[in-house]
Amino acid sequence: MAESPSPWFESYKSPLPKKREGDPNTKHRLLFLITLIGLLATMLPTAFWPGIVQIPSSAAPAVSYVARPVTEIAHAGGEIHGLAYTNSLEALNFSYSRGFRYFEVDLNLTTDGQIVLLHDWDNMPGYLFNSKSGQRTLAEFMHLKMIRSMHQLSLGGFAGWLTSHPDSTVVLHTKVESLAVLSHISERYPKLRRQMIPYVLDAEQYNQVRNLGFTQIMLLGGELTPTDEDIVALATTRHLFAVAIPHSRAKTDLTISLNARGVKTYAWTVNDEASRDSLRQNRAFGLLTDFLPITDPELKAVAQINAATQQTEAAGD
Repeated sequence: MAESPSPWFESYKSPLPKKREGDPNTKHRLLFLITLIGLLATMLPTAFWPGIVQIPSSAAPAVSYVARPVTEIAHAGGEIHGLAYTNSLEALNFSYSRGFRYFEVDLNLTTDGQIVLLHDWDNMPGYLFNSKSGQRTLAEFMHLKMIRSMHQLSLGGFAGWLTSHPDSTVVLHTKVESLAVLSHISERYPKLRRQMIPYVLDAEQYNQVRNLGFTQIMLLGGELTPTDEDIVALATTRHLFAVAIPHSRAKTDLTISLNARGVKTYAWTVNDEASRDSLRQNRAFGLLTDFLPITDPELKAVAQINAATQQTEAAGD
């Protein structure tokens, strides 16, 4: 069922939460809970893969909770069937099966003010749906038939995917009305904020997005803007998850300067090994890629488990 329009687009101020009355037994319950968590933590097999917790499951892909940023991010969900920029359910699932746990997706608006995963309304309708260009309502967008039997995602569908993949983190690239879009997402899915990293373009937008409740924020830089000086100033006066800049710019002294200040740099979009190697030599922390394989040893092991499971299931069929 299509999501019904809501008034968030016109006004995105949320009321303060109501104060709850105290409970005299809260302290005892909290102490019991902390003790229980500590006991369970000692039983988990973290000694084998430091920084990662494995939750085995015979019915689902291996789940991995990475306690630190990883070096590869699947751009626009990652490539599938030789196609980039799909932002599709299948792209997310395929990248996840390859070991990716960090993803980037594009967020756009329909004519009735609903959020969908789509790069743009000019080229994507023809590229992904063999349809004419132009913005649509949510219902019209969801009824389009994507090529290769793939499936487009509404905000609700995307939130469902994130909920079922709690070890995944997603960089949010809002294409229009960034503050309003992020405000709606924050209010509607507050529990998913920990899995989200919005892009911001400057210090003012950083402060606004931070006030919406997002704790992980990435600065998005272009070929020329912001200036190197502005990027370094913002990165050293704000708590940024990282800075994302074009791969050509990531090969300059800007990356070295940020690295010296303890700020991670991600280069976009990198699809060849030679560029990845040169970026690493220039102290770039990571990259956004359409199809390069992951290099993180822990996540590669998870991908190998998933691949072996799929092969076993295929043989059984």
